[in-house]
Amino acid sequence: MTGQIRDARISDFDELCALFAEENQFHASLVPAYIKLTRQVLTKEELREFLTEDTNRLFVCAADDALLGAVLVSLKDGQRARWRQPRRTGYIEDLIVTATAQGQGIGRQLMQAARDWVLSQGIQSIELHVWEANIGACRFYESLGLTSVQRRMSWKLQAEARRM
Repeated sequence: MTGQIRDARISDFDELCALFAEENQFHASLVPAYIKLTRQVLTKEELREFLTEDTNRLFVCAADDALLGAVLVSLKDGQRARWRQPRRTGYIEDLIVTATAQGQGIGRQLMQAARDWVLSQGIQSIELHVWEANIGACRFYESLGLTSVQRRMSWKLQAEARRM
């Protein structure tokens, strides 16, 4: 199944809320120590901000009057420090494909739209964060050519103290 990739509109609010809620439910079950279930995953004000900021782009994949997925990409300036190279990147804030549409090329279409927009801004790289436990997403991003450049690790101190 393929759909039409287009810019999100304020009229997509309810369907975008459903997509973000599905993502929230998935991540809350995947990493409950970090993500909690919430009823309000997106406000109209947040959507308006995504749609009006020229450093953001929110693409959706629509088919048969339903949204099958969305990608929110932002332009980010690298952290400034004497020892860091100055750089600007595209950053995937969220990529969501509804569970019923996964594996049908929609994620690739959305990422291609994000890639094309970032390139049109004169930027040569895209970055994102993905949970290590989200093995399917890790494999998907690797299949697109993304590589791991940094690993964020966590040390559970209470559990460590009980073992000592």
